[in-house]
Amino acid sequence: MFDEPFFDLTAAIHNAADYGELADFIGKSLPSLIGADVALVLNFVSTGALESILGNREVSNRLAVEGAVYGSISSSVMASIDPGNPRQRGLSLHDESLAGNSRLRDFVALIEPGHGCGDAFFGAVCHCQSRASILLATKRSGRFTREDRDLFDIMLFTARAAARRIAMTNVETQVRKFHLSCPPSAPNAWFIVHPNSEVLPFNYEAIQLAERWWSQDEAFHELGKEKYEALRNALTRAWKDPLIAEFAPVELDLGGGSMCFHGLPRHDGEIILLQSAHARAARGEAMLSSLLTKRQQEIMNWIAEGKTSAEVAIILEISPRTVEKHLEAVFQRLGVENRIAAVRRYLDLKAGDI
Repeated sequence: MFDEPFFDLTAAIHNAADYGELADFIGKSLPSLIGADVALVLNFVSTGALESILGNREVSNRLAVEGAVYGSISSSVMASIDPGNPRQRGLSLHDESLAGNSRLRDFVALIEPGHGCGDAFFGAVCHCQSRASILLATKRSGRFTREDRDLFDIMLFTARAAARRIAMTNVETQVRKFHLSCPPSAPNAWFIVHPNSEVLPFNYEAIQLAERWWSQDEAFHELGKEKYEALRNALTRAWKDPLIAEFAPVELDLGGGSMCFHGLPRHDGEIILLQSAHARAARGEAMLSSLLTKRQQEIMNWIAEGKTSAEVAIILEISPRTVEKHLEAVFQRLGVENRIAAVRRYLDLKAGDI
């Protein structure tokens, strides 16, 4: 049972670099290990439609042509397997729970038309927010043995572990890539959105924003189920395959008004949100331009540097009286009563921390 081919395939699956490589290893090596004729990895979208087939190029190309036929049967595969249950073992076509599923048998028969199908194994490899991946192994004649089923289950669980590793490594890679692309002088705010729709600040910059956006007693922001689902659907385009996703722009209101975030969905349902410092600064500049004139912004820049009205007047070559008049207008437009409050509000607006 545990011979060299077994350990070779286990090691190959465990060390697979990405989803495509994982599917290729399974498709090429699993059949000879368990006495199957074909092994495939089926990719389903959240609607239950079969999106693609990996592991055997010949079968994949042929079934792609017959998409209209197998597309209507794919829901039977999804209905038979619980892709969100990591403890579920593989199922056999002859299991009592599948015995009456004629559409599932029709689907299996399409794999190798004209050869018939004696038996088949099914099992979920991974399940993310928008896709599910199912491992299928078929046998033209006869039935799989108990030993074959045990080996299939071992490879299925090994594939699941490899899939989780690939997915988590991708998250680390995407976060590192985004972080390194930003200058140190412009720190970004990071938030985590849990599947229960709670939003938590993840770093110091996010905590600062949360203190401005949320009430004093809010430990987290409740996004709400509908908004969470809308956010998840908006990030469907971020997924490149069932395990790999990249940051994608989304419009979202976390309590500070609608603004642009970059979202990264994870396979476990969590979503990483990034509020770019550049985006905040651009939004702040636009807000300041709508509130203050260019001269008023010039004056506030120097006041924020600690200059007095007399010093600002000398720098800008205007009278101290003119500086004071501009400051009176600034106080009114920013809704403050003194210089300290005006500087604080001005700097918040300039940084985009509105």
